[in-house]
Amino acid sequence: QCEGLRQETNHADDRRVSGAAIEDQARNVQARGEHTRAERISRRLPKTDGREFRRGLAIGIVHLNGRETLVCGPEEAIKNRAMFYAVLLQGGMDPMTAAKKAKSEFVKISGENEIAETIKRISLDDFVRVLPTGQSRISFTARGKSESN
Repeated sequence: QCEGLRQETNHADDRRVSGAAIEDQARNVQARGEHTRAERISRRLPKTDGREFRRGLAIGIVHLNGRETLVCGPEEAIKNRAMFYAVLLQGGMDPMTAAKKAKSEFVKISGENEIAETIKRISLDDFVRVLPTGQSRISFTARGKSESN
């Protein structure tokens, strides 16, 4: 049971360590298969699989340097700065299909005015470039809080 333990000497007065101190050391040695309290707690915590990093991602149309620009970022930031935005979720559609849907939703929300014409002139390649890599789907689209609406 006490493998690896040795009796230590106190060099100050050359006395041996008491048997009680060695027993305390023996209790603190882990047997095979035992885990410390911290290891047991960490095993009970839920594992993350990366989904929360994609949650809350949005694309939007922002008025920047005198023209409309597509941007992608955290949902709250895009909502506050964009004229129109679409919240993205992971999985579902390939990037080209998601780009087509986003573009048509933006045109639909903007109504029939010059902003709709500007959105129609933005190429699908630009939408695909702004979307995150991998599959994504559009949860919903809405008007942002930008004063350029």
